[in-house]
Amino acid sequence: MDSESQIDVARIDAALAELRRLGRPQRRGVDRHRGREEHHHAPHRGEHSPIHDHRLHRGHPRLAGLARHRMLSVLAEHPGLGVTELAEAIGVDQPRASRLVQDAMDAGLLTRKPDPRDGRRSVVELSAAGRDHLERAVRERRESVESGLAGFSADDTRVFADLLERFVAALADRESP
Repeated sequence: MDSESQIDVARIDAALAELRRLGRPQRRGVDRHRGREEHHHAPHRGEHSPIHDHRLHRGHPRLAGLARHRMLSVLAEHPGLGVTELAEAIGVDQPRASRLVQDAMDAGLLTRKPDPRDGRRSVVELSAAGRDHLERAVRERRESVESGLAGFSADDTRVFADLLERFVAALADRESP
């Protein structure tokens, strides 16, 4: 694969990742302090999106794996988040985020330490095994994209990348307030 095609594969992979991010549940609510409607990424307390309902994850490792991947990706970009901030960032409720964190800690993918700003709280970060796990998952996803594009010409790949980026940008524009 030539370098231009590799760049297009990277563009497609990034657009697909953004599409997954945009697919997180959204909620609208009135900001009591500002009196206007705002977008939020997590369901209201007690509400569950049918796509990300933690009750649906039980017995469905693929769905749980997607939530874990989102969690690890967020922590790679923003190390040292508390569980509440992590829940908001990945679009799940706080109890679900706590379970994801505990499962990832049990698997050796995360570490917990005191919050340097507030010793009463703790924050989580990727462990070395967590970074390796995430790098492997990203590499496998990239290989899947490459495999899916195997029958595409270089021009088809470029056109697909252009169209997918336009689609994701249009979707993001619709999602923004």
